Amino acid sequence: MALERQINGLKGFAKMVGGPLQDLVLGKVFVKDFLVRQWSILVVVVAVLFIHIALRFSCEDQVKQIDRLKVQLEDVKLEALSRSSDLLGMGKQSQIKRMVAERDSSLIPSVTPPYIITK
Repeated sequence: MALERQINGLKGFAKMVGGPLQDLVLGKVFVKDFLVRQWSILVVVVAVLFIHIALRFSCEDQVKQIDRLKVQLEDVKLEALSRSSDLLGMGKQSQIKRMVAERDSSLIPSVTPPYIITK
């Protein structure tokens, strides 16, 4: 008796599941009537798939551009560091004396130290 209740319970469950799942297994989803009833859902699903694909390509392009810009930024930073060190080296007093001597300028180094002018 308990076994019959379990079987009847399973039959009821089979009726519940038998609708869309059975249609899918038997291939009834490709019947014209089903497609006509579900056309709006199919249009939405296709639109979402196209949007997803387009966004994925857009994201991949942006990631490639970000990587390219990172490499370019590193190059610019290294160039700026190199120029900064060159300018720092050119500003040293010994370098300035050497450059003045090379150009045969009439400039001579000051003997007195600089002083602050106050009001």
